[in-house]
Amino acid sequence: MFSRKSHKDHHKRSKSNGGVRDTNQNDPIDPTDFSKSVEEDDTNTENTTSSSNDTGKNKKKKDKKKSKAPSRHGSDAKNSDKVRNKLKKFIGKRPTFESLQERGIIKETVFGCPLDKLCEKEQTPVPKFVQLCVDEVEKRGLDVDGIYRVSGNLSHVQRLRYLIDRDETPDLGLPEWEDIHLITGALKMFLRELPEPVIPFNFFDKFIAACKLSSEKERVTTMKGLVKVLPRANSDTLKYLLEHFRRVVEHSHQNRMLVQNIAIVFGPTLLLKPPDTNPNTDPMAAASGGHMAVYMVYQNQIIDTMLTEYLTIFH
Repeated sequence: MFSRKSHKDHHKRSKSNGGVRDTNQNDPIDPTDFSKSVEEDDTNTENTTSSSNDTGKNKKKKDKKKSKAPSRHGSDAKNSDKVRNKLKKFIGKRPTFESLQERGIIKETVFGCPLDKLCEKEQTPVPKFVQLCVDEVEKRGLDVDGIYRVSGNLSHVQRLRYLIDRDETPDLGLPEWEDIHLITGALKMFLRELPEPVIPFNFFDKFIAACKLSSEKERVTTMKGLVKVLPRANSDTLKYLLEHFRRVVEHSHQNRMLVQNIAIVFGPTLLLKPPDTNPNTDPMAAASGGHMAVYMVYQNQIIDTMLTEYLTIFH
């Protein structure tokens, strides 16, 4: 039994060894073919690497070309210089704003126009727009609560201003202007936008000094003398406005606008501190830091005195 088994196992081993030998004999590996395939793979890899490197270099070159600032040498620089010279000549020949106004090409608006020029242009002692607003307020606004204190809708006020500046005279009795605060708001805007207030800048210190006088009689007399030497357009407009404000105060039991209220609203508008006050030379401005609030008390008191002593100062 043992000999048969071992004989069979030996036979199997020889068969398997023979199969391996046959396989090695039938499919041998050629070393030259193997080296060729390796070389081909290396060549393909090198080609791929070199092509990617070339692509990267080309991209860098393009990026450099794009990043280069345009040159101003040559014809481009000459053209830009020509354009610059032409613009300089054009600006140099451009007419002034004043000359265009004299020719009538640019019309001076009502808002922002100096008081004396406007009165001269309209041939009236008081600007027409001021008269238009005052007439409308006295028609239907004297009994309105908070007249001149309450503000109107700004967009509507600007609409009225636009029409006036175009030399149009709107009918303020139309429903569009039903809110009387639009009229009063436009009048206040007109007075605020004057290049110089109704009481000119060069009279500001003189009125402040008069207001500081301890004697009431002396204070009124001094103010009366100052009003007399005001420019004609300023004096007439100031008198016209104060006379109107007195009529507003007469209805204070309904509109709740007393003399003090009118003075608070119009004091800083009719009498404005000059913009060039130097804190180094003005002790009051220096002590206060130059704030407008320092003068408000005096501004209000001056208008208050003019309303209270209107008959003495203006007659």
